[in-house]
Amino acid sequence: MKFTKDEKIVLIITVIYTLAATMATTFINVYLFDYTNSYIVLNIYQLIRLGILGIVAFISAKLSYRLRMSYTLTIGLICITVSVLILLMLQERVADNMLYVYLIAFIWGSGEGFFWISLNTLNQLITTPATRGNYLGLNGAVTNIATILAPLFSAQILAAYTIEIEGYYAMFKVVIVLFVVISLLSALVKSPIKKQTFNITKILKTAKHDMQWSYVIRTQFLWGFRDAAVMSLTGILIYQSVSDGSSYGRLLALFALIATVSNYIVGKVVQKRTRLTFHLIGVMGIFASGMSLVILPGLLGAIAHGALANLFFAFMSIPYSIIAMNIISDYMESENIIGRTTCREIMTALGRVVGLSILILIIYLFDGVFGLKLALGLIYCVNLLIGLSTYIYDKQKHPRQRTVKVRIR
Repeated sequence: MKFTKDEKIVLIITVIYTLAATMATTFINVYLFDYTNSYIVLNIYQLIRLGILGIVAFISAKLSYRLRMSYTLTIGLICITVSVLILLMLQERVADNMLYVYLIAFIWGSGEGFFWISLNTLNQLITTPATRGNYLGLNGAVTNIATILAPLFSAQILAAYTIEIEGYYAMFKVVIVLFVVISLLSALVKSPIKKQTFNITKILKTAKHDMQWSYVIRTQFLWGFRDAAVMSLTGILIYQSVSDGSSYGRLLALFALIATVSNYIVGKVVQKRTRLTFHLIGVMGIFASGMSLVILPGLLGAIAHGALANLFFAFMSIPYSIIAMNIISDYMESENIIGRTTCREIMTALGRVVGLSILILIIYLFDGVFGLKLALGLIYCVNLLIGLSTYIYDKQKHPRQRTVKVRIR
C-alpha cells in the first residue's frame, strides 16, 4: 500500500524522535535509581512527569489552535533537551536534593506534552481508515528498529571518549541535531485543522450519552493505568535480573527485534472483522508477560516477560488504535479534533497518575520484592479490563441479530 507524502514525513519524524529520545534517555531510570537508590523517588519522578504531561497537553492544544503544529512540537523538543542537559550537569548531585529530580521531571513532562499532542494530532489528521492498519504496523516496526539502533549509536559515541561525561555531551549534540531535523520536517506537513474553538470539559462530558466516545475515554484511562508499571518498574526489575549493563542492552535489542516483526505482521494482516480477536489475544499475552515477571524467578522471568510483552503488544495496541482513531474521525467534519486527541492524552495521563500513585502506596506499605510484585500483579490485572472494555463496546456496536421464526399457516 502506498502512503501519502504527509504519512511518509510523519513516519520519518517518529523514527528520528524515537532514535533521539532513546539515545537521550539511555538507562535514564537506571541512572536516577543508581543515584537515589529509591523506588519511591523514581515513581514520584514519573508521577510528576506524567501529571504535568496531561496539563501541558491541554495548553499545547490551545496553542495549536493559534500556532502551526510544528511550533508546539518544537517547543516540546526544546524542553526535553533542557531537562536532559540539567541531568548531565548535575550528575551525582541529583541525589543531594530531590527537588532536582522533580525539576527534571517537570521540564521533561512539559516537553512530552507539547510534542505528543502535536504528533498524535498529525497522525489522526493524515491517516484514513483504509491506511491506518498498515500505517500503524509500519510505524511500530520502524520505531522498534530505531530502539535497537539507539543504544548501538550511543555506545559508539561514548566509546570514542576516555572521559565519560564528554561522551555524553557529544551524544547530546547529536540528539540536538536530530531534534532540529524533526522541527524542519514537521513544517512540511499540512494539517487541515478546523479553525474553531473547543471546550475540553464539554467534550469529556459527552461520554455520558455517546457510546463510542465513552469507550475511548474509559479505555484510555485503563491504558494509562497499565502504562504505570511499564514506565516505572518493569525496566528496573529486568535490569536487576541481568548480570551487567551490556547483557541488558542485548536483551533490549532482542526484545525490540521481536516487536519489530510483530508490529509489521499484525499491521499487514489485521482486518476489520479480526480486530477484536487480535486485540483479545494481545490482552491475554500482555497479562501473561506481567505474571511471568511476578511468578518466575530472576533472569527466566525477565526473558519471558520481555519476549511475551514485545510479541503481543502489537496484537493489543494496533486494533485498539485503529478503533479509537476511526471513532475520532467521525467528529472531524463537525469539530476541531484537537479537542478529542487532547482528551485522549489527558485520560491517558490521568490513568498513569492514578496507577503510579497506587504503585507508590503499595511499595511504601509493603517493602521489598513482595511489594514490587504485588504492585505489578495489580497493574497487569487491570490490563484485562482493557480487553473487557473493547469486548463490551464491540457487542454494543454490533448486537447479535435475533432470528424471528415465522409460522406459516
